[in-house]
Amino acid sequence: MTNQTLYKNIIATSDKVALPIDATSLLISTLIVIIGASLFFVSFQFGTESDELSMLCLLLGLCGVAVGLVRMFTHSRKLVYAATGSRLRKHHLYFKKEDSAKVVQLSEKKLGGEVMPKLDANGTVRMDVLFSTDGKFAATQVFVYSECAFLPENDIHVYVDDEACEFATIVRHIKG
Repeated sequence: MTNQTLYKNIIATSDKVALPIDATSLLISTLIVIIGASLFFVSFQFGTESDELSMLCLLLGLCGVAVGLVRMFTHSRKLVYAATGSRLRKHHLYFKKEDSAKVVQLSEKKLGGEVMPKLDANGTVRMDVLFSTDGKFAATQVFVYSECAFLPENDIHVYVDDEACEFATIVRHIKG
């Protein structure tokens, strides 16, 4: 699942998140484009005696413009918890196929004092977790690898305030 798909799904299921424009990232992207365009136009100012320098400026200018534009369209928005304005960070946790039921229970906070599932770097069960940087929001969904793709195993579960802190504590305990 791509970030954009995840963002659309979380926004559709919860009114507690927003996707505002990230002014800092947009400014950095704009500066990269301006520097790249400047280098591009400077490359035409060199005479025939400095072909290598002219080509280097031309190449760096084109690369700068391309990187700046791509960055502008891919990093111009950030997902935030609307109540506090805190940025959300995505984490992937992988588990073994045998622990699928426990992972679903964990994401739904129905796993009591039972044995927690163990992380497995090569696991076929993935739990995507979004945490706000202030710890007041958490969202999770479980995916199972099948037919060459990770398919959703359950719905998105959203936790706020104290529930989010409790869920974050459980996930940190599993991550070790």
